[in-house]
Amino acid sequence: MSGPVEDAGDRRLEQVAGGGLVLQAPLRRSFAGFAVMALLMVACGTADPDDGDAGGGDTDGDEIGAADDGDDSAAEEDTSEDDVADSFPQVVDGVLQPLASGFPDQSITLWNAWEPGNDDDILNQTIARAGAKFSPVDIQADTQQMGPGLHYELVPFLEDRPGAMDGYHLYATSWFGLGTRLFTLESLADVPFDELYDRLNPINRMLATPFAIFTSQDSPYTSIEELESYMRDNPGELVLSGSAPGSGTHSTAVVWSRQAGVEFTYLPSESNAEIEQLLLGGGADIGVAPLQPGYREQFNVLMTSGDAKLEGYDDVPSATEQGYTIPSGSETGYGTLPDVPQEHLEWLTEWLRMVSEDSEFLDAYAQYDTTYVGSDEVEEDRQAVLEHFVPVLEEQGLVVRDDY
Repeated sequence: MSGPVEDAGDRRLEQVAGGGLVLQAPLRRSFAGFAVMALLMVACGTADPDDGDAGGGDTDGDEIGAADDGDDSAAEEDTSEDDVADSFPQVVDGVLQPLASGFPDQSITLWNAWEPGNDDDILNQTIARAGAKFSPVDIQADTQQMGPGLHYELVPFLEDRPGAMDGYHLYATSWFGLGTRLFTLESLADVPFDELYDRLNPINRMLATPFAIFTSQDSPYTSIEELESYMRDNPGELVLSGSAPGSGTHSTAVVWSRQAGVEFTYLPSESNAEIEQLLLGGGADIGVAPLQPGYREQFNVLMTSGDAKLEGYDDVPSATEQGYTIPSGSETGYGTLPDVPQEHLEWLTEWLRMVSEDSEFLDAYAQYDTTYVGSDEVEEDRQAVLEHFVPVLEEQGLVVRDDY
């Protein structure tokens, strides 16, 4: 993926494959039995249990007890009916049903903060088509192109729209890319860190592919061990190309170099295609970019970030297998505004999970890891940026804030 997906983050190392938010059905208790019992106690003149004059003899107690037995049965029936009415999730004819509160009862909009037609926009349109099969309301895709602050600017824009605080407006984003951007953008530096961090409310991650460290096919380095050995003996000689300084690929390359004890000369590129052309034309020795299906035919893929593997690259070692901690990659998921009710978040989570298992979505993104990852794991990814990447960006002089 290009655009926002290019600067994205991979799952944390300790994440369990296929992990996601476990939903528990919210159950409503019925107090009908208690109410009936209270009325009977009043009718029979029963006083407070602590009152010494309470009681009225064993016969009165037995009568009240008998009434309680009947009322308990009624209460159980009422509770059972309420549980059935309020249990979640309910799917009828393949459609996720609204909650007892009525949510959702109006259309849901998926927002893209980049230019129209970019990868997030395409994903939103795909989700809107596939997700319509599982939703009781219309699903729309829309674009509001923002400045460099992207979703940190998009959220205030969405706050004024009807239904925003109820969860009717979602946005596609790269959590890793937003995480590094928070520290490197001058335009965000005057806004307190906590305020910006809390603007984002993660729901999930739906797509992921690791970053690849690769060389051209005529390169003498055909394994990561060979490459690292040469770089240790010849520090700074080899040229590595990735995207702009502070980006996901750049910070990934620097984190790798620190952990491997190697040095390189960095050559920033405008796009993944430019990185590829530099390697093929001899302008760079090493490339770092999101792993693509066709790379095996053109390049030597030596290692991938994180711990994920894609089909066709099972023989390529991951950073984890090499003993490195590089939790980055190209990924995309969804978020919404802060303070959306928890039960609405659960409904949105379940709906998007259903979409992630649909054949239309899976066919469209067959080259990606489509393991559904829930909000807890996404939050761990955001914390991984602080732990593993911000120190590297700081070393490079790229961090513009000191309030974190």
